[in-house]
Amino acid sequence: MLFSFDAMTFMKADQFNYGLKKGEYERYFRPLADRRTYYVAGKEEAEADEAAAARTAGLAILVVIVAPLLAVAGLALKGH
Repeated sequence: MLFSFDAMTFMKADQFNYGLKKGEYERYFRPLADRRTYYVAGKEEAEADEAAAARTAGLAILVVIVAPLLAVAGLALKGH
């Protein structure tokens, strides 16, 4: 029971020092925020990205232009 009173006192917020010392967390966050290293894609990867962009553009054209035309044509044929 005495332990619970000690634990209660220890867990109170005024018992801790929340002051931040400059550089205290730097070793944790510096590797994540380091902007001195850049990734440069290789030739094959750049070509694969361009091919994927072309496929995506083709799919967008199909969905935006061709699909509504087919829908309207289907409704027109169904009406006659």
